[in-house]
Amino acid sequence: MAARADWRMALEPADIAEIESATDALIASDTDIATITAGAFPLPHLGPRLKARAQDEVLNGRGFLLIRGLPVERWSLRQSATAYFGLGAHLGPARSQNGQGHVLGHVQDLGLDAGDPSVRIYQTNARQTFHTDSCDVVALLCLKTAQSGGLSALVSATTIFNEMRRRRPDLLKLLFEPIATDRRGEVPEGCKPFFTIPVFTWHQGYLSAIYQRQYIDSAQRFPDAPRLTPAHVEALDLFDALADDPALNMTMEFRPGDVQLVHNHTLLHDRTEFIDWPEPERRRHLLRLWLAADGARPLPDVFAERYGSTRVGDRGGVIVRSTKLQAPLVVADRLITFGEAWAALSEGVHWQLSTEQDGALRSYHDRKYRLIHSWDKHGEEKVIDIVDDKTVFSAHLSEPIETKFYRRSDNASDPAVQKSLRQLLAYARLRTKQNA
Repeated sequence: MAARADWRMALEPADIAEIESATDALIASDTDIATITAGAFPLPHLGPRLKARAQDEVLNGRGFLLIRGLPVERWSLRQSATAYFGLGAHLGPARSQNGQGHVLGHVQDLGLDAGDPSVRIYQTNARQTFHTDSCDVVALLCLKTAQSGGLSALVSATTIFNEMRRRRPDLLKLLFEPIATDRRGEVPEGCKPFFTIPVFTWHQGYLSAIYQRQYIDSAQRFPDAPRLTPAHVEALDLFDALADDPALNMTMEFRPGDVQLVHNHTLLHDRTEFIDWPEPERRRHLLRLWLAADGARPLPDVFAERYGSTRVGDRGGVIVRSTKLQAPLVVADRLITFGEAWAALSEGVHWQLSTEQDGALRSYHDRKYRLIHSWDKHGEEKVIDIVDDKTVFSAHLSEPIETKFYRRSDNASDPAVQKSLRQLLAYARLRTKQNA
């Protein structure tokens, strides 16, 4: 499969001209990217061709398509994001990818720990392992590649099913039972912190899969989650071993301007571990869309536990009480260093506590920074911000953390100080606003 060329769709100069015309018009009118629809992004020739190939090859065929040739190296981030979102709109509505409502996702290494149960693995440089996302089609646009590694890998869920049926049908049977998967702190109102959907389901003649092994394992931290028996673990281990078999999977190397479309119900995707560039402006950066595809397959009712609905064109994504749909533009996205955090904390000269209608706000000030730790009146959403004239530092926390504030006179090598700052760093990231 990797040697074949029929899964690539090369964009022609006329296609680029259509895309740029639609993009320029939306930027000139200062259109919010999150509101872009197919009607607002006219592609009279490319649009029908793209939709037909996505329907035939992604939803009803091999399960993936690589579109090559977007000139992202000469576009600004806003141009790239607008063009990409507009292309996606011709395949289906974009869905929220996290509790913050990001319909345009940024896949970058934030320096976070992949082993932390509140961290989603795409925010690290670790190997992701084979998994599915919570939508019909996941799309990735490559803006910049890593110094090394970061290959995209795909494997067929149907192939894994067939191999398990041939080798161990007794274990395959267990993967049709409900299995708990951790929501990683992004819990819709009225739901448990995990969902229970079988790895494999049959519905109206379709075999569909939903899988993320790390999140299955971490769901066991919840006392009321269904327990994994040794037989379940053996079944999951065989599933992983088959997915990792080079004879069954394939890898591809992205180029800047590539758009990959993957059908989540039939394929699992992975990303290999990578080493990034030391220069922030060169670091690996992909944009992601989760799409509720037009013409998608029917899904069993149990998928509503994760997808919110099984209605075609209006399903998938992550929605919590505070979700507000948005398409953030981020130039750089990384963890602040220990030194930066210590500077922000240790330079402070006073403590201020105020109460607002929506909750408590604790601020720690100095001449340059403002550090905020806030939460709503229900104590569910935790936010930390450091703000100055040029940067915004922000994280939505899934669990309370023991954040303490220290003055210059405190010992930076004290274990308690180190622990508090490391907790802060583990959940936070520094965003540099785009000058657009």
